[in-house]
Amino acid sequence: MPKATFYNLKEEKQERILRSAIAEFNAHGFAGANVAAIAKNAEVAKGSMYQYFKDKTELFVHCVAWATGILMEKAGQQAAFENTDIFDYFSKDIAMRIKLVHEERELTLFTQDVFLGKFRAMPEAATAEMTHVADEYVLGHIRAGRAKGSIRSDIDEGLLKLFLVGATMRIKEHVLKEAEESILDLTGDKATVEKFGSILEDMIDLLKNGMGSKEA
Repeated sequence: MPKATFYNLKEEKQERILRSAIAEFNAHGFAGANVAAIAKNAEVAKGSMYQYFKDKTELFVHCVAWATGILMEKAGQQAAFENTDIFDYFSKDIAMRIKLVHEERELTLFTQDVFLGKFRAMPEAATAEMTHVADEYVLGHIRAGRAKGSIRSDIDEGLLKLFLVGATMRIKEHVLKEAEESILDLTGDKATVEKFGSILEDMIDLLKNGMGSKEA
């Protein structure tokens, strides 16, 4: 948790510091990120950074929590579980992430890389923060799906969670990479939109029906 002095700042200044930090972490990783550079780009004194955060680890962990919250808010992921089909959620989640790649590129790529463990020397607290948020959200969808009869009840919910997170994360990583390279763009021409839609349809079909041949 940041120190009280950080929360005493105007929200605009808080955001400027966090966005500067995320840009620095994206560019140089956790170990290579420089607090002085973060302060300079945020237009605050280097010494002030240590009045706001105990150390770089605390800053990094707060960046993870803040960026995750901003993206979830923009994606509208606070909707009640009982009102959302889990398969529809994953489809819309990827579509929204594509949109956010363009609107919030630094935040989207930062949280994605944190979750995939791409930051070397990343604090364990940051991994725990992301994992906890993801696990609770997926479990909420699984339980709601079971109540509605759309999710199997004969398999342990922990195993279902591992399957869903593992299966969708690599697909999201693949689609986000293509979106970042502008191969897929929801605002682009008809062909790229159709390609994106085809990937989503295949993903949802795999989640619902598995990869085993129906003739087997």
